[in-house]
Amino acid sequence: GSDSGPRDDRRGGGSGGGAVRGYWPVKELQSAIYGSVWCCVVVVRLRAASESPSQVSEWEPIEPDQQVAVKMLDRARMRRLRGRYIEDPLVEISTLQFLQQPPATTTGAHDIRGREFLLDSLAVLQDAYFLYSIMPFCPQGDLFDMVSHYVRENGGQGNTLAMPEPVARYCFRQLLWGVHYLQTR
Repeated sequence: GSDSGPRDDRRGGGSGGGAVRGYWPVKELQSAIYGSVWCCVVVVRLRAASESPSQVSEWEPIEPDQQVAVKMLDRARMRRLRGRYIEDPLVEISTLQFLQQPPATTTGAHDIRGREFLLDSLAVLQDAYFLYSIMPFCPQGDLFDMVSHYVRENGGQGNTLAMPEPVARYCFRQLLWGVHYLQTR
């Protein structure tokens, strides 16, 4: 739950110096087959907990409005349900990590348009119970939320155009550029 504290991201921490970053769950955005997606605030650890059980770590937001989306995937549920659904969170995470690597070719594939329409994976963390996929937070929601908004606004009735054609064309063009990039990788 949101009161269980931040999820550690030890990049930049440890013996190399730098602050330990974490992600403090603020609001559950949606539940998913294998877990849930949360809006989290990015925090930095000010002071680590000592060996004494009465002391706790102190955390502070890096910037009050710096938020990320964290997909919290229950490892036991993933083992139990894997193969029953088309969605495979391990394939999704490995694909996101693969797409972040520069293309192996020198034919200018890094200049292929469409990369800007894909969400990046900022980090992938794990503990004994969960796998955490950290992604940019989209405060306006995803494409499904946008389409749903237009349907609600127009009542979703018969001949009513749920989404104005220029908006639909803009979204569809971004989808096509993103698919184009994926196909070139």
